[in-house]
Amino acid sequence: MLSEAGGLLVNDMRAWRKDTNSNRPGTRTRAAQLLEDVGLDRACALTVEFLVNKTSESTETCTVLRLRSGLGKALEREAAWVAFRKASPVGFSYSIKDYQKAVGANKARKERNMRESLASIGESLDWDNKDRMVLSALLLDRAVKSTGLFTDKKERLGGKIKSVIKLHPAVQEWVETGESMLGTLVSHLPITERPIDWAPGVLGGFDAQKVPPIPSCPAGAKASRAPSWTLTAPLCTRP
Repeated sequence: MLSEAGGLLVNDMRAWRKDTNSNRPGTRTRAAQLLEDVGLDRACALTVEFLVNKTSESTETCTVLRLRSGLGKALEREAAWVAFRKASPVGFSYSIKDYQKAVGANKARKERNMRESLASIGESLDWDNKDRMVLSALLLDRAVKSTGLFTDKKERLGGKIKSVIKLHPAVQEWVETGESMLGTLVSHLPITERPIDWAPGVLGGFDAQKVPPIPSCPAGAKASRAPSWTLTAPLCTRP
């Protein structure tokens, strides 16, 4: 779903970029410049992943304003990592691995260190809040119109009428059906490989090269947890 939706948004944004007149000053030109800082493919992958994650959470009301703010920060973060990779390939190769493994306050600290390093070599971004909102508004609007995954409608919230983005009802049903099926899926299918005959002085049983052993560990151990999934295009969200 994410791959197909991301591809649709990429094609739509390529058409938008081609249609944008770079010689004409204004918001469209600035948005195109900001898009180059992130990279079109990365920006689209990040947008689709961000929207799916946010609209799948039933505890949060996804107003357009809130989504623009969150996506704008994620896009700027991605642009900063892209700039750091270009300016300091060696420093980037060490920093990005630590950043991807970090969580919480430690993750924020590593991002701050990266931005300080970027500023020290004179390559810091010139984005401001308006820039973040301009690019995120563009990508959100195009994602809703081009992917078919989302709906944009008006709702009354706190006495005010606000624009809210949600997963399309058909997509939401598909996601919920998939989640309910996960509990019924078996972890390991029956073994069909014929075991090796046992003989004196010769190992027998199942060939470990064809039937790898199943690790045994407590339920709460890291090895037994299902891996999280994410698109691999954005640097700042790559697992």
